[in-house]
Amino acid sequence: MNAEQITLTDSKQSKLGRPIKKPDPVIVEKVLEYVANGGTLRSFCRQKGMPSYRTLYRWLDKDEEFMSRFVHTSRFLGARAIAEEALALVDTPPPM
Repeated sequence: MNAEQITLTDSKQSKLGRPIKKPDPVIVEKVLEYVANGGTLRSFCRQKGMPSYRTLYRWLDKDEEFMSRFVHTSRFLGARAIAEEALALVDTPPPM
């Protein structure tokens, strides 16, 4: 390699891996609803046709609006749904 090729090679930086695309708004709404109803993100991702767990976390890292909605709305409502379910189990008398 000559000096010019080395300079060109060194100045070009390529990004590794696939580019991260914007989150699909339909999937975002489904995720938020699923988690708000007490489901886990991992169980959502196990459903057929849904993105992987890692993809959703990449979307959350790159999209501030999605992250904000996920944290404040879905997690709060999800915890509430789980708490209500736990209270219902406690209030149910054991079968005799």
